[in-house]
Amino acid sequence: MNSALPKIVVKTRKNSLVANPFVYIFNPFVGSHNPQNIPLICKKRPYTPNRIDTRQILGFTLIELLVTMAVATILITVAIPNFRVFVQNSRITAQTNDLISDISYARSEAIKSGATATLCSSTAGFACDGGGNWTNGRLVWVDLNGNGVLDPGEARRFREQLAGANTLNVNVAAADPLTFSSRGAQTGAVAGQTITFNVCDDRGVVNGRDVIINPLGQTRASGPPATLCL
Repeated sequence: MNSALPKIVVKTRKNSLVANPFVYIFNPFVGSHNPQNIPLICKKRPYTPNRIDTRQILGFTLIELLVTMAVATILITVAIPNFRVFVQNSRITAQTNDLISDISYARSEAIKSGATATLCSSTAGFACDGGGNWTNGRLVWVDLNGNGVLDPGEARRFREQLAGANTLNVNVAAADPLTFSSRGAQTGAVAGQTITFNVCDDRGVVNGRDVIINPLGQTRASGPPATLCL
């Protein structure tokens, strides 16, 4: 009976290994002096010699400051004055085109309606009350009933005072008001004359523009320079 006991113990151990194959398996990492994975102790980043330390890139150097100041100086002395000239030229061009548009509108409305159309200086757009000062505004309207007065229901267009302290003048004082017949030609005191409007700014005639209206009511732009700036 005693000789059979070792055999039973060995058999029990074999059955235990088959039922539990992971028991007694050797873990190569336990107690290893050279583990394959090195954990980040206390969440410290590992040392990398090629990594750029961003703590050293703060602010800018004196040379960078001097270069920036030099670029800013160039922009102030060159770019800004040129931009101002560009704005002034664009403003005069836009105001010249607006005047041509208003004259063409008055002439076309006269032809279309078969009535007299009027372009005159105006301060508020309700009457020809500008007194010859075209800079403060102008009015276009069609006199459908022929009474010489702007009545309700008559077509009109109003332009306010010129921007940028620019000026608008005309070479013939009698051209306020300027009227067009149903055939598109000038009528009234300036019939048969050539009328010239001058669009100017504070630079004078050198950069001014002219808008010329012939006796037939046809319009064209001229300049710079303008023929006259007041």
